[in-house]
Amino acid sequence: MKPLISEEDLKILENESYTVLKTILENGCKICGNQTVEFSSNIELNETVDIITKSWFLEIECLQCNDKYIHMMEMKSDDRNEYDPADISDRQAGYRQD
Repeated sequence: MKPLISEEDLKILENESYTVLKTILENGCKICGNQTVEFSSNIELNETVDIITKSWFLEIECLQCNDKYIHMMEMKSDDRNEYDPADISDRQAGYRQD
């Protein structure tokens, strides 16, 4: 079975996080201008029968003014492969012929 989070997903997280954090270090907090922040970088998965949605985002908190916000970096939706033998919905929809 293919892992839900791939090497490509981790590379997106790394590259996008670097870009956003570099901007914060250059410009500071969007409220007070302070350059000292805490952050967490995240990938969120939402899976349904037909689709997997992935969201890449940073949770950022300024240590001076305590402003907290979420910065969405990227979102992708992947349709399930109708020829994937591990996907039971293929059988239910009649796409597969065993």
